[in-house]
Amino acid sequence: MFIVHFPTVAGTGSLVVGHRQSRDDSVRQIESLFLAIKPDRMTLANRVPTMPKLVTVALFLMISLGVLFSLLTTNANPTSNEKQTDVRIVVLGDSITKGVRTGVAATEIYRHLIEQELSTPEHTVEVLNEGIGGERTDQAIKRLQKTVIDRNPDIVTVMYGTNDSYVDQGKTESRLSVEEYRSNLEKIVEQMKQAGITVVLMTEPRWGSKAANGLGENPNVRLEKYMDACRKVAEKMGVSLVDNYSAWKEAEDAGANLSSWTTDECHPNPKGHEKLATTIVPVVRPLVENLKQSAVPSN
Repeated sequence: MFIVHFPTVAGTGSLVVGHRQSRDDSVRQIESLFLAIKPDRMTLANRVPTMPKLVTVALFLMISLGVLFSLLTTNANPTSNEKQTDVRIVVLGDSITKGVRTGVAATEIYRHLIEQELSTPEHTVEVLNEGIGGERTDQAIKRLQKTVIDRNPDIVTVMYGTNDSYVDQGKTESRLSVEEYRSNLEKIVEQMKQAGITVVLMTEPRWGSKAANGLGENPNVRLEKYMDACRKVAEKMGVSLVDNYSAWKEAEDAGANLSSWTTDECHPNPKGHEKLATTIVPVVRPLVENLKQSAVPSN
């Protein structure tokens, strides 16, 4: 990653280019920064810029054009689709999967924890995060090919339902019906199975006891029905299931305060992510081991 600072109408601007930045984002960034540069520092119409300013602008232009040329002349996304490890896993889901938020660092979310747990010195595992805040199953379908399948994963975990089942303020029904949710899950699983991907369905964790939806009811009242539908889809389509919801419910029945596992009665805090990871790993590990063994050349 490199950063270039330069003068703009608003003061000082920066161009940041990293290896995981998408081509479209980089192009848009460069275009906007060209428009932001002060005209009087780009021309000799009013005054001659000092040599340091000329050097700064020239350096910025050279780097920008070089980056733009590189982005436009390569077919590969900077986030490479070519696996650099033995096994690639994509975790697909909503903000619970995205994980990072105030009080939760990138190294504390379940994506990172399961990657650390599943990797060994002999066989490496990478886990890519495709969690988007607020996302439902119908929205996931629209980006499935580009953001998941095209990244050539061996395994994909799918965890949705919190947003699908939620009732917004002023509404009386969930954002999606249970039937719509079930149908969408089946479509997601089928599309990935056709691409040769091993699919793992996961139920969402339970809300804390103090949570309330737009109707003033605890969201678990509705979420539970969606999680039951998730289990049925896993059974129907013959894919593995990680039942986070049941694990959290069992812990709550045993006296655990789920609020202490979250930042806001919904999103897991570091402790909550640890609980998710400990539930996920026993289901995913055998799938990873099978892939590792199949990758070993026979004599």
